[in-house]
Amino acid sequence: SFICTNKDIPHFLQNNPDIYDSFQKYCSDNLDTLSSESIYEWFIDTVIPQTVMQINNEQDPSNPDKITSTILLHQSGLTTLCLTTVRSWMKQLGFKWEPKKKTYYTDNHERP
Repeated sequence: SFICTNKDIPHFLQNNPDIYDSFQKYCSDNLDTLSSESIYEWFIDTVIPQTVMQINNEQDPSNPDKITSTILLHQSGLTTLCLTTVRSWMKQLGFKWEPKKKTYYTDNHERP
């Protein structure tokens, strides 16, 4: 499981505060199963395509230059989004991996 102790915000997330907010919500909603792989897949399958579509929908329809995922990443100094980048972001944000601890609780109130 991952634990977060917020630190610095990666440049890409600074440039895209809506994505950063979504990232925080995704992490808190999925904390029990959170992994760098799941975050990477979420970015590739959901966040980047939705952001590109939103930006293109907000553009002037007469503007032929549509933004692509590559352009979106380049605007923040990234050439590509890979698993290593996501792991770096998680570390930068203060996440650290810890083995999941199993606990057992009993109150012994019915014990003789």
